[in-house]
Amino acid sequence: MYTPKGQKGILSDYIREPNPYYARYRKKAQQTCHNFHGAVGVFDVNSTVVVTWKDT
Repeated sequence: MYTPKGQKGILSDYIREPNPYYARYRKKAQQTCHNFHGAVGVFDVNSTVVVTWKDT
């Protein structure tokens, strides 16, 4: 790992930060896929909670 030193030879605790960039908006097909996976995840969690709550 690279550790930068100042002019006096003192180690710096600060890391290099990457250059910022703008995120691109997702395509419609990707949005649909993400929405589907989110809905399946919500269904899985809700069904697990209902089954667990019902058995106690």
